[in-house]
Amino acid sequence: MKLRVNQIAGLVIAGLALLIALIFAADRRTAPESEDWLDDVRESARETSRTGSGYEGTLPPVGSDPDASAVIAVDEDDIDVGVIPRDEITELELMVHNQGRRELRIHDINFDCASATGRLHNERIPPAESTTLLVALNPELMGGFESDCTLTLFSNDYRRSQFPVRIRARVEPEFTVEPAQVDFGAVSMGESAERTVRIRQLEDIPFEVTGVEPLGDAPGFELSYEQLPEDEWRQPGMKEYELRMRMTPQRPGRFAGRFLVHTSLERLPQWRGQIQGESVRFYTVSSHRLNVTEPR
Repeated sequence: MKLRVNQIAGLVIAGLALLIALIFAADRRTAPESEDWLDDVRESARETSRTGSGYEGTLPPVGSDPDASAVIAVDEDDIDVGVIPRDEITELELMVHNQGRRELRIHDINFDCASATGRLHNERIPPAESTTLLVALNPELMGGFESDCTLTLFSNDYRRSQFPVRIRARVEPEFTVEPAQVDFGAVSMGESAERTVRIRQLEDIPFEVTGVEPLGDAPGFELSYEQLPEDEWRQPGMKEYELRMRMTPQRPGRFAGRFLVHTSLERLPQWRGQIQGESVRFYTVSSHRLNVTEPR
């Protein structure tokens, strides 16, 4: 009996020793071979900073001269193109310069309007060199007679990583709206004000006003239209329409709204106009001091 107890105790001790050995072996396999493994990580980070990670950041490399960087520039950042044709795409060329001492990389071009697109001749510009940015303006996507668009160049210029350029243009109009923005002025609560707008055809192309509607921005705004007789047209064959507007304010204060004119034009099936004014009360309330005395 004493022999069996010794054997069992020996087996237990041997098992524990084997388990401890396995744990130490596992630790040796997972631990880094070099005691200075942090040095490897630091060196890798330094190498990435020197060579880049594949996408050029906006900050200069660590330890480099901040003045030895890419610097983006254009000849003009607020461009007025003027009047452009209504039936064809207008193209313009902009020169993008690198006035810095490192290569300029353009990552992306963004437009805040659907009517403009752009393409760079080169996305990488060496120091002291330039490239061409071709911009196309599509009048069919402008939705009106004017365009005010901003394109933004995203680059590795850490001072101006987002470089905006404003481009304005006006389209040859098919018709005129006079006035384009209607001001009702001051309108007393409980009363109505009326205004008229004249729409005149300008070109010898099929043109009709097919409908009008308020867009619901200003409660109490009513709108209707009619085609005027030919003897009232300014030019023979050029149709004219009159829009009649009525505003009955529903609440005091400034008001602003919009209205929609539907046309038969393929390029401009809808045109948006604006109204504004101020609703005022016909009376005012002011405070006065009342003297109350006791009867004698």
